[in-house]
Amino acid sequence: MVTAATLSGCAGTWFKPAAPALHISVDDCPVLPGAVRDVSNGKPLTRLLLREDARPTAALLCTYEATTNGVDTADTASAVDAAGSTEGPAGVVTLMQGVHVQETDAVALATSILTLSLAPQFGVAGCPMDAGGTFALIVFHYPDGADTDLYYHDTGCETLDNGSIGAGQVDSTSFNDFQVKFSDLIGPVPGAF
Repeated sequence: MVTAATLSGCAGTWFKPAAPALHISVDDCPVLPGAVRDVSNGKPLTRLLLREDARPTAALLCTYEATTNGVDTADTASAVDAAGSTEGPAGVVTLMQGVHVQETDAVALATSILTLSLAPQFGVAGCPMDAGGTFALIVFHYPDGADTDLYYHDTGCETLDNGSIGAGQVDSTSFNDFQVKFSDLIGPVPGAF
């Protein structure tokens, strides 16, 4: 299930949500209905990236490849084609891989996310090129039936957010642990599943 939504930024944090945003369930990775730049959650989490009141029972990791042809995908209209790509003047967004994660690994990934620093990022950083590239949607499922979605911008200066607050790679010693756990679960080579 895909639900479109737009959120406003939370006062006092460095993170500013992007639009359009969506919320998905833990069932399957969606073909994106246009240029998605963030996630939304039914009950916004504004103190931590994930719930700390419950352990996730499963997770879904969806990786996408975006080619922008030098144009920002958020600024152009797009249409979904039959092959599962979103194509428009800005380029193509293609589902590369979807991985269903069982409880033990979901808890380990969630634990690494809960340790991420949410402090504002300071200083000058030299980040790799951030033109298109890849991103991921991460969905954690909880025993009460609720899901929490995260958006992982994994090119350039990497960030992870829940649509209300975010953590960044710059100035963060804890981000590497999350990156390693995510990479171990998703695998090194994207492909169809």
